[in-house]
Amino acid sequence: MISMKVTKRLKIRQKLQASAILYLILIATVTYFFLSSNTLISKVSEQQGAMNSLLKEVRQTEIAIKEFVAHQISYDDLNQVYAKLDKRLKGNNLSNNFTDVRH
Repeated sequence: MISMKVTKRLKIRQKLQASAILYLILIATVTYFFLSSNTLISKVSEQQGAMNSLLKEVRQTEIAIKEFVAHQISYDDLNQVYAKLDKRLKGNNLSNNFTDVRH
């Protein structure tokens, strides 16, 4: 903190300018953090949307696998559903060869 001796030596105009400058610094800081957090929230929201879309495809593949096991769909139909999911997973290095899983 500024000592009392220093503040007593300052003129009223200087005291008002100092408080105005500190107020502007406070506003700039709050604005910066608001914009930074807003950008971060937007990015997280986009990532969540992408993950929800991927999760939907995983669930569709899960249903197709259950239908295949219950002999309700053919292997070719299952392979088509898996191929859609596989394209999405390859970008995230999460893919595995379907024939490897099958054996």
